This record gives sequence, structure tokens and C-alpha cells, in this order.
Amino acid sequence: MAQSMAEQTFFLHQHINDFDEFCSNARHWDMECRQLEAGQFSSELLMFGGASTLFSRAQLYRGMIQRGSSPQGLITIGLLTNPKIKMRWRNIDISGDMLFFFRQGGSYMVLPD
Repeated sequence: MAQSMAEQTFFLHQHINDFDEFCSNARHWDMECRQLEAGQFSSELLMFGGASTLFSRAQLYRGMIQRGSSPQGLITIGLLTNPKIKMRWRNIDISGDMLFFFRQGGSYMVLPD
């Protein structure tokens, strides 16, 4: 049986040096971003998934504030991959050895430590 377009898997790997482009790629997150540090923005974005599952990995090379809500209808789990990273998420201190869950469609705010 053929898959519909909505059920097909996808893969995206981008190096993004434009802050506005990075923020627009996260539009399904209803995300608002603000860069905190002066200088050239740089990031790497890896995403793959299908109709019901999305895996993404973002490496950001400048401090930023993120505010918004996770995609509707998806269970969203966060995992920091660098144990040295610390941030404030929903008024909870998160470090690189913690797993955190987003409420479905719930709002969030992420601040660098």
C-alpha cells in the first residue's frame, strides 16, 4: 500500500548562520527567539521523522531565549547532549544529564544559565 505524503518520513540536516532563518525553521513550535550575545549566530539543525514522530537536534553557538509552545498532538521530550549545558526551563533548572517532557501544546520558556 502506498503511503500518503503526510505519512512519509523526512530528513533535514542544516548548518544555519542566520538567526531569523533558524527561528523560522521552528515555526511548528510557535517559538519566539531572542539572541542574547552579540556576534554572528551559528547553529546546526538535524530533524527526521514522520506523521506521528519527530526527532530533532539543535546545536546553538550563541546564548538565546526561547519562548513558545510545543507542536500540538505530539509528545515532546528534551534531552541535552552536553553535560556542561545548564538552562532554566519552566522555572526548573535543567542540566546536561536530565530528560525533560513538554506538555502537549503547553507553553515553555528556556533561558541560558
